[in-house]
Amino acid sequence: MKRVVYGAVLVAALLFLVGCTVRITTNGALEGEVLYADNNSPVVGAYVYVGGRFKIADSNGYFRIDNLPADSYYIEVEYPSFVNPIREPVVIQAGKTTYLLEKDALVGVRDTSPTTGELRGYAYIPRPISTQAFGADDVEVVFSMEPLSDRYEPLKGAKVTLDKGPYSTTTGSDGWFRIQGISPDDYIVTVTHDKLRRPAKAEVKIRRGEVTYITNSKSIYGGIGYYIVVGISEYQYLDDVVDNRNAGPAADAELIYNRFYRSPWAGYIWKMTNSEATKKAILGAIAEAAMAARSSLSKDDYLVFYFSGRSQSDRISPYDERHDWTNTITDLELSEAFAEFPGEVIVLLDGVESGSLADGIPLDPGELRDQMFVPLALGNNTDYTVIASSFPDETANVRNTWPYYSVFSYYVDQGLEGPADGYRGVGEKDGIITDIELYEYLYKKMYDEYFGAPKDKKHTPFIYPEAGRNTPVYQYK
Repeated sequence: MKRVVYGAVLVAALLFLVGCTVRITTNGALEGEVLYADNNSPVVGAYVYVGGRFKIADSNGYFRIDNLPADSYYIEVEYPSFVNPIREPVVIQAGKTTYLLEKDALVGVRDTSPTTGELRGYAYIPRPISTQAFGADDVEVVFSMEPLSDRYEPLKGAKVTLDKGPYSTTTGSDGWFRIQGISPDDYIVTVTHDKLRRPAKAEVKIRRGEVTYITNSKSIYGGIGYYIVVGISEYQYLDDVVDNRNAGPAADAELIYNRFYRSPWAGYIWKMTNSEATKKAILGAIAEAAMAARSSLSKDDYLVFYFSGRSQSDRISPYDERHDWTNTITDLELSEAFAEFPGEVIVLLDGVESGSLADGIPLDPGELRDQMFVPLALGNNTDYTVIASSFPDETANVRNTWPYYSVFSYYVDQGLEGPADGYRGVGEKDGIITDIELYEYLYKKMYDEYFGAPKDKKHTPFIYPEAGRNTPVYQYK
């Protein structure tokens, strides 16, 4: 009996030991300071490199690097005001910290007459948010001295150039960039990347023997796009707009949403179809986009608003519009909503008489049962571009051949795929499609689509202002 008990205890003990995890520490740490040899003053911003890792010395010349595998290394320290970089052997022991402080500090010989300076930093962008609902956080390009949190991702492959001299570099996979040997002067730093709608710029001063960092206090902010896509085929009170060959405007919205989703510029995308697209939801989405853009430090954020569904002279119909025009959205209401957005606004409207929202022709207020209305509201703001499927007195149709999308939305999608870029010599073929390039493409393709058709069976795209604004709408490569 005792042997059974002893055996059970032994098994339990073995199981306990097997279940335990024995942690063996194989890493160590390095802690030190970087000083000038002549007066032991700290070398603020010194670049400390060891074992494939680096740190930047703080205002006391101090640095610490954790989780270094136990091994023998050479530590290297660089700074523009050093005569030569520091290079010394160092041993990292498992579970211990190696100290290079006080008498063991890393000491560099100061160059008493340095001739150049240096520019350094990390380039990061918050992780993209491409959903059907807006987030609360703004999205901007941020340049930092240190790696940022998991909320951000490195802006890999961005080109960083100075406006004077042969100074340029490309950010690495971790977003790090560094330009050495820069003549002292005031410069404009320009950063370009596929995720930036336009080049981002900032002013910096390069001093002899010093490192200049582009940090949060001197950030470069690149604008991003806010896309709102609305398509309504099924209405709560009005007749549905459903073609027996497709799902109508809701299908058009899916087409355009999928196109916008592919854009590297897209920071926020919100899609609303059918019952989701109430008046409150549509105007609320615009307000939320405006709020997010106002919280951004970028001056180049922009909004693209696409609508496909019922429309009449000077208004669009949300899902919950009633027969007495309750809940209709007039161009004045759209204009007031867009006015809160701090950047450019591009409006794409696919519907009957959609050009009337920016045609300047007054609507008889009696037709809206005394609802107050101001014509040309969208055309009054110099930051708006309106591209509509139809002139004020025209219809809007579905294609007669597959795929059976609306004529306008189909060619918007086709044009943004690339053919509209520099179309017929309008603009440059540069991978970026502007409002006037898109319009020229739409005009020609819709003309060809309706060639020979009766006047009442065709419609012509409308643009306001007439010459466009050369506003970037989409980047396709």
